[in-house]
Amino acid sequence: MKRKTKIFLAIMLIPIITGANVFAQEKVLSEKEKQSLIKAYYDTAIRSFQANDFSKAISYWEQILKLDPTQVQPPKLIEFAKQKLMEKYSKVLKSVEESYNAGRYTDALSNMKTALETSPNNTELKKLYGKIRKIQEAFYIFKKRQTQVCNCQAYGCSGLC
Repeated sequence: MKRKTKIFLAIMLIPIITGANVFAQEKVLSEKEKQSLIKAYYDTAIRSFQANDFSKAISYWEQILKLDPTQVQPPKLIEFAKQKLMEKYSKVLKSVEESYNAGRYTDALSNMKTALETSPNNTELKKLYGKIRKIQEAFYIFKKRQTQVCNCQAYGCSGLC
């Protein structure tokens, strides 16, 4: 083996042999950097809240809590933003619920898509959308099978397709 190749392999194997992970070291923030980041997150969260982007504001306040769990304001602000979010979507969710209860799953999905477009990070809306989608798919499969049975019976067969 050439000398350069041996040196290269030795350099690459040192972290593996010693157990050091040179490539994936997390940077530990200093207290000053952490406070600066918290301030930036607060500013962004407030701007997002003022722009009625409550989901984005909530995510920034959650990031603040990850950096400093002793923060007092973020939990209160998160709850307030969640209330605002529910107010914002109460009309849409009411129409979703009405459509859903009436069996108009396509309408319910359409209204859910509208809500999700304005708040793509809202996990509650995503769960409800997924639930309605599954029901719509099951209903579609049921209708398709029912149509197949009806067509089969119309042609005089046993009705077992």
